[in-house]
Amino acid sequence: MNGHFDPSHMLSFDLETTGVDPQTAKIVTSALVSIRGKERDDLEMLADPGIEIPKQASAVHGITTEYAREHGKPHDEVLAETIRRIRQGWEG
Repeated sequence: MNGHFDPSHMLSFDLETTGVDPQTAKIVTSALVSIRGKERDDLEMLADPGIEIPKQASAVHGITTEYAREHGKPHDEVLAETIRRIRQGWEG
């Protein structure tokens, strides 16, 4: 690692979750943006967290339990893909 910021090679990600406690919160959305040179790869995933999404969390991100259950991928699948992409970003 050369110790300087390179805007032509970076990965950013953001999660929306069921709550604020990282020990118990489940992913509701995962968004990743990878930039390598002039190539950009964006990925947004909606998860069914497998639990009720509290009204307080829905008020922040706008996703209800019903919507996530109907349109979301299984939570563990979204988690695994998020981890895979982050590891891929660290490797490259």
